[in-house]
Amino acid sequence: NDLAVDNWHPLSRVQGQILPDNSISVVYYDRVFAPVPNVSGNALPNWEDLLLGPASIGYVLTGPGHALVIGGGGGRDIYNALTSGQTVDVIELNSAIRDAVDDSMGDVSGSPYSREGVSTSIGDGRAILAARDTEYDQIHIGFTDTLSANAAQGFALTENNLYTLEAFEEYLDHLAPRGILNVSRLEKLVGDEAIRATVLTMAALEEHGIEDPARHMVVIRGSDSIGAASAPYETVLARLGPFSDAELATIRRLADERGDGVVFAPGGPYHGAWADLAEAPSWQAFCGDYSLDVCPPTDDKPFFFNMRRLGSLFDSQTGYHYGVDPFQLLLLTLGILVVLAVVGLLAPLRLSRSGERPRFSSLLYFAAIGLGFLMLEIVLIQRFVLFLGFPTYAISIVLFALLIFTGVGSGISARLSHSRRTLTAVLTAAVALILVATFTLKPVLRELIDLPFPARALVAMALLAPLGLALGMPMPLGLARFSSLYRRSVAYAWGVNGVASVLASVLGIALAIHFGYTAASLAAGACYAFALAHAALGRWSAPDDSAPVAAEPPIDIDSELAESVSG
Repeated sequence: NDLAVDNWHPLSRVQGQILPDNSISVVYYDRVFAPVPNVSGNALPNWEDLLLGPASIGYVLTGPGHALVIGGGGGRDIYNALTSGQTVDVIELNSAIRDAVDDSMGDVSGSPYSREGVSTSIGDGRAILAARDTEYDQIHIGFTDTLSANAAQGFALTENNLYTLEAFEEYLDHLAPRGILNVSRLEKLVGDEAIRATVLTMAALEEHGIEDPARHMVVIRGSDSIGAASAPYETVLARLGPFSDAELATIRRLADERGDGVVFAPGGPYHGAWADLAEAPSWQAFCGDYSLDVCPPTDDKPFFFNMRRLGSLFDSQTGYHYGVDPFQLLLLTLGILVVLAVVGLLAPLRLSRSGERPRFSSLLYFAAIGLGFLMLEIVLIQRFVLFLGFPTYAISIVLFALLIFTGVGSGISARLSHSRRTLTAVLTAAVALILVATFTLKPVLRELIDLPFPARALVAMALLAPLGLALGMPMPLGLARFSSLYRRSVAYAWGVNGVASVLASVLGIALAIHFGYTAASLAAGACYAFALAHAALGRWSAPDDSAPVAAEPPIDIDSELAESVSG
């Protein structure tokens, strides 16, 4: 085996392996791989060479036209569209994949991204599509995903935004009058992916006002090569208009010739989980009764690959067949952190001399803003993943903006009175801004997603500025007042705040997975509301509450920057 390319890219590591004795080679990006067809000269491999018979049936129905392929990968979907008589627009997130397939492996791949009739764009599929008015005869998404971060980070910042209800509505909006949405997922890998994609498509059609979405959908089974094994998959074909009887007859015939038959179609046949879906009174009733959570993901809960229900958290690998279950790992991490927090903070607090020991209740303020700040930070990063196009960009820009503006807010707080009134006013503003961001940020970003990337980066900075300024003040103001009462115990305040921040990084994701990012954002707001009540009613302030507190010695801190580092 010959390693043709091994490149590190800001988005992932990309390797290309040439397998000259096989019909395909392979391109790897982190833990995921995509087949690269071995092509001779200018020849175009057909659906049989590509093992993409079910996906090719959609092109037969629409005839020659204009197709969009989201996620070009190793080029199989591009060739499948070309051999079906399509001109092809390709959106590939990672330029390193395109370069590996087209350049480093071009002698064997035939350079699919550069073929005549192919136009390639690099960037996020949804962001680029939203900026276009083009209507496509076929929108094709074939196994497009990255599972690279799942096991290591417990679903934190994974790029699942292609598989949400809002995303599928966007795809349907860009179909030509008789165009087809063509989506392929493995039957079982990270949960029951194919049935979840089916339910998601059905829900999106219903959102478009279609009363009987089952008349507008067909699901075909196929078989793909996964390493040395063969894995079943399903291709979901959907359109805004119903399939005619003649089209359904053609689909059934081609499904037997090019795949393993139809598993769901108007009038049948129905097989497996799709038979249960056909018999259910609605897709809502079906997914409510199904053993895994196959209800449609949304932009608020974009975890397509998490199908765990709360009641099955400790079942052995239920619904997860690709390595370690990330959510179990997430819970294990949370448990370890809680134990370390108790040992590392409560034990020293208990053992310290009574004259230097602050009241435990006085430390709750710092725990609350530590939890709130980091949970909100996680929500903001995820909100901007879709807007900015990739987690790397969201992490960089959101953290940069928050560090800058919380630092500015911390500096401003040094010029303010350290009175209870000032602190409660600042916390009131923080709670209000969190609530505003919770309910307005998502629709605002959705409206502006078609802006050029530099403009989106500037918009992100501008939207984060007020929040950063407000959240930069509670820590230094609270520390100044705390130090006036417990002069030798400021380290405890920092410690509680830092540990709470670390706990929040896990707790925020756990909340988002099962209740959504809106719930996680509201939890962050609740933490700041608790801090507000503590500041207004708690007895940890200086004796003279109306005058600024003189700290001995003066505290010189860039509080929120230090808080983020400690978190």
